[in-house]
Amino acid sequence: MKKLMRLLAKDNRGFTLIELIVVIAILAVLAAVLVPTVTGQLNTAKSNALKANAHTVYTAVQMAVASGQTIADGATSNSVVNSILGTLPNGGTYVINVTGGVYSVTYTDSTGSATYPGGVVTLS
Repeated sequence: MKKLMRLLAKDNRGFTLIELIVVIAILAVLAAVLVPTVTGQLNTAKSNALKANAHTVYTAVQMAVASGQTIADGATSNSVVNSILGTLPNGGTYVINVTGGVYSVTYTDSTGSATYPGGVVTLS
């Protein structure tokens, strides 16, 4: 036991340069693997948020049409839709597209744009 204590007491030098370099290399490899993964998840989250916001505007348009509103193609504002929505997230704007009586909405904010239905998403 005394011999073990002497060995432990003698070795108070800390980490060697090689050990520190190995640890830094391992951390660099982990960072190289994780950064693209995290970035991809952020883009997926932005895309999903845009789709959800476009769907919310689309639902408000459907409610306005169901209440008897006539909405023109290319409309960027409608009082009934605006009263249903309140404030749009991220200072977003919308354009209502009407083709043959079928409505779609393109929602745009600071992160990009999305069309619903249709699922076309463009990130800024």
